[in-house]
Order: sequence, then C-alpha cells, then structure tokens
Amino acid sequence: MKKLTKLQFIVILVAQISVGFTTGYFIGRQTTAEVVTVEKLPMPTAPLASADPLSQNSAPDDTASLMVNINTATALELTQLPGVGEVLAGRIIEYRQTNGAFLTIYDITDIAGIGEKTLEEIEAFITVS
Repeated sequence: MKKLTKLQFIVILVAQISVGFTTGYFIGRQTTAEVVTVEKLPMPTAPLASADPLSQNSAPDDTASLMVNINTATALELTQLPGVGEVLAGRIIEYRQTNGAFLTIYDITDIAGIGEKTLEEIEAFITVS
C-alpha cells in the first residue's frame, strides 16, 4: 500500500471534516422545531401592598391593606396594579429616582403611558403616604 505524504493526509482530513459538517448541517435543517406557547397568568382582582405581613393592617377586609404606595413600592408590587406591567412599573421607579417622591396620586400621570384611563383604574389602589 502506498504511503501518503503529509500534504495528501491534510487534504483528505479537511475533505472528511467538510463532508461531516455539511451532512450534519443538512440533517439538522430537516428537523422541525417544537412550538412552545406560554400562557400569561390572570391579573389578581386586588393588588397586594407588600409581601411583608408586618406592614399590612391586621384586618383582612381593610382596604388600606390593598393600597400600594407609589413612592416606595417595588416593581413587583406596582405590577399588581390594574393596567401596570413591567414597563410602566420600571418607568414609575425611574421617575421616582429622577424627580423624587410623588406629591399626589395624580402626579403619576406624568409617567409616559399613564393617562386618565389608567389613573381611573388604579387610583382606588394607590397612595403617596
């Protein structure tokens, strides 16, 4: 049997690697990806003011325990408000950091994306004190 030179060996090796990658590429393209759908959980009927039980009033039916202080609430707490998602919660927090505390609940309309309609939906659940 004839002995291969170094150059011939390298050419054959590169050709085999190329054929292997090309074959794998075309085999991989023939498979179909499985489509996964994710359902969004429904919005709770009443927002939570805080995960800390000591900060809430002891009466479970007290509406003050449902209030969210827009000056101190976390993004998670703000997203519990009707119509407020992650983007608006981030804007509220950014506004607080830049401009300081909200003086009234109506100042929240200074946030882009929060107009009169959103304010009407959340004003029963928000406070500044």
